Amino acid sequence: MDLRFERPEHKAELDNVLGPGIIEELLIKSFPGRTALHIRQLTPGLSGAAVLQVRPEKDDAQHPCVAKVGHSRDIRGEYERWQQFVQPYLSHGQMPDVMSPPVEAENGYAALVYKFYAANTLTEKLRGQANGKNSGAIAATLEQLFRILQIWHRSKRATYLDLITEEYPLSLEALDQFELTCRRFDLDPGGHVRAIWTEPAETLRQARAHLEATSHGDLHANNVLVGPGDELGIIDFLYTGKHHFLRDYSTFEADLVLRVLCPEELPGDALSELWDSLVPFYASPFAERADDLPYTEGPHQVIRNAVRTLRAAVWRRAERDVDEIPGYYLGLVRRMLRMSSRADGDLTEGQRRLGCRIVLTLATTLSELTGDSQSEGESTEVAALAAGVAADRQERSILDLESEAEVASGRLSVLWQPPGPSSAEIGLTDIASELRQLLPRHRRSLSVTFDRLIDAYPDPVGEEELYRVALKDLSKPLIEEINQRLVKLHTNRLPEFRVIQVVTPDQRPAWRISALDITTLLSRTPHDISIMEPVLRAAWSLYDAGSYTESLDLFLRVAGEISDGSLHLTRSELAVFFYYFSKCLLKLNMYSALVSCVEGPYRAFSDALCPQLETERLQIAGVLYRQQGVLTAAQACLDSAVEKLRLAAESASSPLAWRSLADACVLSAHPRLDAAVQSGGHLAGEIMLRDAESMHKQAREAFERYWSETGQPTHYEGRLAGTDAYLTVARSVVDHAGLEQADWRHATAQARRGFEPESERKPVGIVSGKAAFAAVKLAWARWELARDRSATSAAQAHLTEAAEVLQTVFQQPHNKVELGRRFEYRKLIALRRSVERLQEDLGADVDPDALTPII
Repeated sequence: MDLRFERPEHKAELDNVLGPGIIEELLIKSFPGRTALHIRQLTPGLSGAAVLQVRPEKDDAQHPCVAKVGHSRDIRGEYERWQQFVQPYLSHGQMPDVMSPPVEAENGYAALVYKFYAANTLTEKLRGQANGKNSGAIAATLEQLFRILQIWHRSKRATYLDLITEEYPLSLEALDQFELTCRRFDLDPGGHVRAIWTEPAETLRQARAHLEATSHGDLHANNVLVGPGDELGIIDFLYTGKHHFLRDYSTFEADLVLRVLCPEELPGDALSELWDSLVPFYASPFAERADDLPYTEGPHQVIRNAVRTLRAAVWRRAERDVDEIPGYYLGLVRRMLRMSSRADGDLTEGQRRLGCRIVLTLATTLSELTGDSQSEGESTEVAALAAGVAADRQERSILDLESEAEVASGRLSVLWQPPGPSSAEIGLTDIASELRQLLPRHRRSLSVTFDRLIDAYPDPVGEEELYRVALKDLSKPLIEEINQRLVKLHTNRLPEFRVIQVVTPDQRPAWRISALDITTLLSRTPHDISIMEPVLRAAWSLYDAGSYTESLDLFLRVAGEISDGSLHLTRSELAVFFYYFSKCLLKLNMYSALVSCVEGPYRAFSDALCPQLETERLQIAGVLYRQQGVLTAAQACLDSAVEKLRLAAESASSPLAWRSLADACVLSAHPRLDAAVQSGGHLAGEIMLRDAESMHKQAREAFERYWSETGQPTHYEGRLAGTDAYLTVARSVVDHAGLEQADWRHATAQARRGFEPESERKPVGIVSGKAAFAAVKLAWARWELARDRSATSAAQAHLTEAAEVLQTVFQQPHNKVELGRRFEYRKLIALRRSVERLQEDLGADVDPDALTPII
């Protein structure tokens, strides 16, 4: 292989550090089959680690990549951390993939190749922007980096983490070295820096819980690469893991201020000017933190503006909680102290001097923030930072759960595969094995009989054949005993399989193994099932009660155990898991995790083991797309589900198939109603409304078929009635002249059926029904005014009724239910605001979100 280094001296440098021929060995192993590699060094290899841009010379070769070269132990550790903390997030498209596991040379060095085309490092990009005095461009680049970090950083959990000894430890030798460095620069080290670690404040220790999150751990600008299209890619995950949730920001600020943007040469006056511009950020708690402050230009203002941008991001990340600032300053002091103390590091003398001054000032500020007592003025100043922006703890926990859900879905996609062949009999072998183990010797004929039934599955076995197998005429009692044994088996929970008697076409009695029908299973409640994996049952029960956050927490536990192989669920339990896990994510509007689940493991499961679940997956996807506003995709998914369910219902013996079809038709009407309302009355809106009416009619016909066969009510009736009400609302937008008072009375009655009687409706159905009622009243008020501008009293009466019913949704405890923040809650807020706006001004506009179904 021909290795063509852009600069030959870099090849000599690597040979000197790694050993002769080692870089060739590593690159040949990393890029087998390539004839030539063009190599450009992105970061130096003086410390034994280097980052190289590698471009294979071959038309059909992969795109240029980045090769990280270093000590084998470090490279292996980096790869393991990548697998644990980066691979689950690849679906976001902003985390780097790797080409393959690391390759190793014999002398203790290794290489890991990232599938990222890097043109340079973030250091070079930021310095170029600084040279052009372009603070706006620097701010945009930093925000781009912070958006990538947010993929990790949304997950925060409170834990009793000792910041001094566990997260930011510092040896006495490091403190001694720092004090020597200060004296060398004629700076008085004082006692505040040493006291931080020798006499630590309790607020930095386990006296209170601190927040931790998945973090890079060593985020400096040389660990962030820039692609030819200005895309960013983070590498070097050796220290990635659970850390103090602001660690990445403090590490990056230290690098940004002391190395990346700080001038290398700082004579006395220049250092003083730079210090004067930066001191407000270190001498007081988060001065000039607002996002909307203008960017000023002038000497050293580029670095000042960059710090302002970073601090604004930190303040948002900390959710404007002043209690989190000491932990940030602690990380900043430690990082800058270590950078400034190293005479052999990357900093010049002027940069080290600046670092020492910042550390000394920060230590004093930190001491004031963490002191046991504060003056009244200081206390007031700190408290003022959080005025009007108290941290929302519930929001924080939701974000934690959302990030965990993304990880769980990602891990399932990567680590879990459907077990075995694509048929319902996947578990029969395990069931037969457990049955044989548990049977006493004198009942071995049971296992022989069951094995014979398995051999004939799914074809029936006649009694004569069964008699010959069992060796005695005990066919019916034998089968009854087999079923009694089957329902107690761990491998046959729910139970999935039982033996039933059927009649063959020639009217002969026969026996066959019957698999649990998934549609029937999903129509049950968790209390209907005798044996089930306990955590899964608990998660299902919480979902059934409307406690979606608590339910998701347990589903994530199940997902984690499935991923790592410590939990084995039966086929039917997996159906319950994927069905309700995805519905939980949908209820909480956790779209990224839901897409990962629906397009990854859920799809693999339905394709391989449970084709009956495909229609449910399509419906989940359709509602997901509708909530995201992608109405064409939503309609396509829901229409596909309708067609599949229609075929199934026409051939199915169970009336449940008709109920499933009816609900799918209702859901398919919703994106059409959205499109009709958004059209504002054009021809396309009329077409969409007719399509929605057609779907609603099909839903009613399917429900009538279900009711005629079962005579049983269902909470789905509320959704059907609510959709009927919304048809009138949409008609008032598309063609209000075609409506009469009787239409509105009918719509009002239908909306009431959505939430009455409340004893027969689920909590979320009550909320959506009341929202439908309020939407009808809102639209009715507008219709009254459009017909007669003097009908203000009638309009206000309708608006009052709408406001009153919405008040019960927002305030009455029995109607409280967890609502998705991005869709359901947003639509409720739009509905309430539209009502309030019209009450104040009957000519005001109405938000279209207020006029379409919530659920």
